[in-house]
Amino acid sequence: MRPVRDIASNIRYADYMVGVCNHYCRNQPRKANFYDWFTYLDGEFIKRMCEKCALRERWGYNYKQRPAYKKWVG
Repeated sequence: MRPVRDIASNIRYADYMVGVCNHYCRNQPRKANFYDWFTYLDGEFIKRMCEKCALRERWGYNYKQRPAYKKWVG
């Protein structure tokens, strides 16, 4: 199991919980790591999303193919 850490400076780890993700998941309940998404400029909270959606938001649809994602995982 890999350690949990922030994905980016504006996508920070929040908690492992059962919650509803309304980003790409379209209001599906999930038991996963959740991340808080903040704006770059003023640091205001945007939304909370599951890990799958947060990774997709950061590196795109095929995030597992991206060299930056592989570096973040490894």
